Amino acid sequence: MQVFLAANSAFKGISDMAKYEKARQLKNHIGKVRRDYTKGMEQGKPVEQQQHSVAVYLIDKLALRAGNEKDTDEEADTVGCCSLRVEHVIDDAGENMLHLKFLGKDSIEYNNTTAIEPRVYTLIKQFCRNKKPEEQVFDHVDPSALNEYFKTIMDGLSAKVFRTYNASFTLDAELQKTDAEVTEQKKAKEGAVNAYFNYYNIANKNVAELCNHQRATPASHGAMMEKFDAKIDKVREELADAKKAKNANKVEAKQKQLEKMTAERVVKDETKNVSLGTSKINYNDPRITVAWCKRHDVPIHKPFPKTLLAKFSWAMAVEPEFKF
Repeated sequence: MQVFLAANSAFKGISDMAKYEKARQLKNHIGKVRRDYTKGMEQGKPVEQQQHSVAVYLIDKLALRAGNEKDTDEEADTVGCCSLRVEHVIDDAGENMLHLKFLGKDSIEYNNTTAIEPRVYTLIKQFCRNKKPEEQVFDHVDPSALNEYFKTIMDGLSAKVFRTYNASFTLDAELQKTDAEVTEQKKAKEGAVNAYFNYYNIANKNVAELCNHQRATPASHGAMMEKFDAKIDKVREELADAKKAKNANKVEAKQKQLEKMTAERVVKDETKNVSLGTSKINYNDPRITVAWCKRHDVPIHKPFPKTLLAKFSWAMAVEPEFKF
């Protein structure tokens, strides 16, 4: 019989905190990892070492899964970094651009084009040369050896820790830009809390895209946008009427309402095909969000619904100055 812990249990909280602390610890070792794979990709190195180094590069920079995990659907042809085949590398993106298209974990398609280092681009082209579409790109990489290498870097290090590290690092870095991105003008137009929260959602969207937390655009999205546009048009008309009537207070109020609604529309449209919840639940250190909310007086219930407030109760006492 399997026993599952409640999301808000004390033991689960300790487990979550340990997971994020492990990812946070990786920042003390990431420099060595990057020096190792940069050196391992040098010309003249054995192909085994070059392939190992490029695989680690992709796990680090693209937040790819290692690719040796078992998928719950045994019939699904799901792959990850180590199990990439030549057919998954689409040669249509130009110099130093990598287009990968494959079925990832939980049968979610990965279909992204990313700028990569010139040396990585050259080596991937070499690894694919004279191979059939169904052959492995990294035919000299043993996933178990890759995991053993990770353990020599840091106790408990795995590809999943890289995903958590890069997701949290990206969110933290994006939120550090808040003061520059959320200007006084934006706060005046949209209202401070709304301006901050809209920016937070875009920052989290960048994390979701990094981790390939995609979803199909909801069937209702088009209709929702039409309703949004109708409401915006109505506010525009009311603003025009207020201007004609020379009602300064109403003009100011309608202008703020229009700016707020327009900003919300942009966020809803930009996040239509990414799942913002997955990164919040599994990959973003919640202390980053809690500390950011405290620094900018954003109510914590804005980014975290009740379920996440309970799940991350252990993170609520973090200081505003916390940095991942």
